[in-house]
Amino acid sequence: MRDIEILSEESALEEHYVYFIESKAVLNRHPKAAERGAVLTIPELAEPFTNAILVEKSGARLALIAFLKAFDRTPVFKPGISPKAIVADSARIAPSAVVHAGAVVMADAVVGERCIVYPGVVLEPFAEIGDDTVLFPNAVIGHHCVIGKHCIIHGSTVIGADGFGFYDNPQGRHKIPQIGNVVISDHVEVGASCTIDRAAIESTTIGAYTKIDDQAHIGHNCRVGRSTYIVGNTAVGGSVVIEDGAILSGMVIVKDHLKIAKGSIVLGLSGVAQDTEPGVVYFGTPARPAKQTHRMNAALERLPEMLKKFRELEEKLQAQEAARP
Repeated sequence: MRDIEILSEESALEEHYVYFIESKAVLNRHPKAAERGAVLTIPELAEPFTNAILVEKSGARLALIAFLKAFDRTPVFKPGISPKAIVADSARIAPSAVVHAGAVVMADAVVGERCIVYPGVVLEPFAEIGDDTVLFPNAVIGHHCVIGKHCIIHGSTVIGADGFGFYDNPQGRHKIPQIGNVVISDHVEVGASCTIDRAAIESTTIGAYTKIDDQAHIGHNCRVGRSTYIVGNTAVGGSVVIEDGAILSGMVIVKDHLKIAKGSIVLGLSGVAQDTEPGVVYFGTPARPAKQTHRMNAALERLPEMLKKFRELEEKLQAQEAARP
């Protein structure tokens, strides 16, 4: 399967492939697609193709998802605990779960029905994993942390490390105990090499259906709402509230103790230093409403010309001043 939208040249199109074409613009960029492999497309674009799978426009992406699932090669494992896994006697593991060799399930940890625990995973004491959740290699779930049902935690992610809390005085630097936990709701996906810190006292929380990309950091005491997107290399400071449906694009930095309002969007490479407003798009450092930032950037492009005119005007006024009797 190739998504034709990511191809840059017509010559990249090959026979015996299935291409996904959902718009006239894509077809115009790749007209030779009609001569090549089978096509998954909408009825409005079907005319040039001799081997087309037609789907309604409103369901085109869902049809693509179903098509891809038909070719999914994710391995299927038989339930059971590998004899090479390290499992505490007091751990509770559902009979339908899979625990691979090299995984560590510590005292009083709970693994739900049909879960998959890959090699190298560590479940610290009293960690709880809900039904149908998958923990990929080397993920670490800290003590007393709770993962909901139907979640995916990708490799080398750490959930429940200590929050970054210290107090300095003349006697030295003192670590503030982080005695809270992390609670992740159902249907959440967390990418590879992410960190979600435990709360200092209560819980760092992630709402249902939220999706977090690779290499993101969520600080202690954060409250992340439902159906949010947090894209790769984003760092969220402690005690931030991210409301439902908000989007943080790639490499965004959010200062601690702020609120990202419901439905607001922060574009990539932005630094957020104040609360956002619901449904507004932000960009820049410090992040401002994107339209305002774009106007400011456009003005900056004119700055050299404006400075030149200012200097010319200044020199003219100085000359006029000097010529006065």
